[in-house]
Amino acid sequence: MELSEKLRLLRYAHDYTREYVAYKLSISFKHYIQLESGEEILTLEQAKMIGELYQINTVDLLQKGDEGLNIEWEDMLEQEEHSPKENSHEAAMSYIRAELASIKGMLQVLVEKQDI
Repeated sequence: MELSEKLRLLRYAHDYTREYVAYKLSISFKHYIQLESGEEILTLEQAKMIGELYQINTVDLLQKGDEGLNIEWEDMLEQEEHSPKENSHEAAMSYIRAELASIKGMLQVLVEKQDI
């Protein structure tokens, strides 16, 4: 399993938005998207921060395959691959859910800033 795929699945498993993870890594949203898509290479410092965020060992994160991680990768991938195709109503609901997730991420960032 590629590192970029691990990043995406870890984020899904923890119900975090891309904005929130980018904030926690102190990087731009665009840079995080590039990490998650495999366009950019993760630095060791970023890997350590991701390990702390998801409470996993950095070595396990960087390891080839999925050994050491407590995520059911295969189940998540299978569920994603076999999800039914959306009709227009489901597509609208999916869009609304994505917008709500984005708002949730922004609220998480604001709450974290207030705690500082």
